[in-house]
Amino acid sequence: RGRSIAAAAQGLGVHNLARVRANSPRFIEHHLAIGDTRIAFELAAEHSLLFAISEWCGDRQLVITVAEAGEASVVLVPDSSFGLSVAGRRGSRLLLEQDTGSLTNRTRMKARLLGYLRHARSAQVLVLFVTTTDERVIALAKLTADAGKADGLDGRAVWFATNLRVKLGDPLHGRIWQVP
Repeated sequence: RGRSIAAAAQGLGVHNLARVRANSPRFIEHHLAIGDTRIAFELAAEHSLLFAISEWCGDRQLVITVAEAGEASVVLVPDSSFGLSVAGRRGSRLLLEQDTGSLTNRTRMKARLLGYLRHARSAQVLVLFVTTTDERVIALAKLTADAGKADGLDGRAVWFATNLRVKLGDPLHGRIWQVP
């Protein structure tokens, strides 16, 4: 009902307004999973003598365009990004992708992973994919390794773990990450 009121107030048809998916179950699930991951990192940093987290930026605050000569550019919008300092010294920038398994098109996922590998090479960042199941972790890690190998890139700039391992383990000190 709100869309029709907003459209009428602006003299537009409802079809001219973008649909907000903030109340869809998938959006809510994704948003809550990002929050769970952030809390796990914040708690781990709070108990760490080595790591500290700074500058946590939420989704839609960072848009990355990766362009390679002769290819269409890839636009990446990580779900979050944050700084991780080590022993009081400025550390690394990390990008978080909270994967709910909704992107099932292998070609599109491979393009996204390749985009992250290319960005990681130039920007010296680490990309963390937190996903739903161990099977998805294995599949994404293999897809990343294949994409990187075909492009001459090191797949180790993208790490994978499940939501459960991040929540129950220690994302900063624990051995929960799978690296291609």
